[in-house]
Amino acid sequence: FYKNGDITHYGQSLDDVHIQRLWEEMIQKSDLATRESKIREFNQGSRWKKRGISCVPVKFGMSFTAKFLNQAGALVHVYTDGTVLVTHGGTEMGQGLHTKIAQITANALGIDISHVYINETGTDK
Repeated sequence: FYKNGDITHYGQSLDDVHIQRLWEEMIQKSDLATRESKIREFNQGSRWKKRGISCVPVKFGMSFTAKFLNQAGALVHVYTDGTVLVTHGGTEMGQGLHTKIAQITANALGIDISHVYINETGTDK
């Protein structure tokens, strides 16, 4: 794992790295050792059907190395009934991006999050 002072392949210097602690917390909170034990037990008792489990760290780049590429936009529709529709350029892949965008929108506009709707990103806007 990365450590403080490491340089990523993007050339970014890291100075506030918590990945080792997060990894250990994830292993503990997921009760991985118990799960692995139950899987071994199952696999020993089953000739043909097997189970498995894994934990795989994944890194996604958060930006481009060229600063002019690090920009984003959102299309915000405010309707007369008080609801808001937001279309943004981010990619939702299970990290809760749509929820975060809705929270930011509600906070910025001073409205309840139930009035904020997120539209899937598309090139038709």
